[in-house]
Amino acid sequence: MFKDLINESGWLTEKGRARLEASFSKVLNDLFSEAETDNQIRVIGSVVSCFVGEKVSDKIREIQENKDFLLSMDEDEFLSYLSNKYGDDFMLKASITREERERCTIIFAKKIEKAMKENDKIDIFRKYHYPPVY
Repeated sequence: MFKDLINESGWLTEKGRARLEASFSKVLNDLFSEAETDNQIRVIGSVVSCFVGEKVSDKIREIQENKDFLLSMDEDEFLSYLSNKYGDDFMLKASITREERERCTIIFAKKIEKAMKENDKIDIFRKYHYPPVY
């Protein structure tokens, strides 16, 4: 989980630091072993920083494009899309994406609200249009 890697202040936890070091140490050491000067090591640092920045931007763009795709569908198209992708019990699938689950939550909340309003109409109709029961 995110909170295991990053603390409330936005810094790496010990677990996060260990995981990051385990992932980057070999790659960085390999790159550093190729460098012959301090300046070349600085260049490697700049290139790695740029690479990481590009990957973060790519991921954010990918998430936004996915959200835009999901929002481009009306509710019926979206639910059909999920059913085709995951099967009829798609809300129970662990593989459903966060964006898909968020959209489902909104749709189902609307459906519940609509059903509750319909139920209120029925109760009002019964109250005023049915003969009293003695």
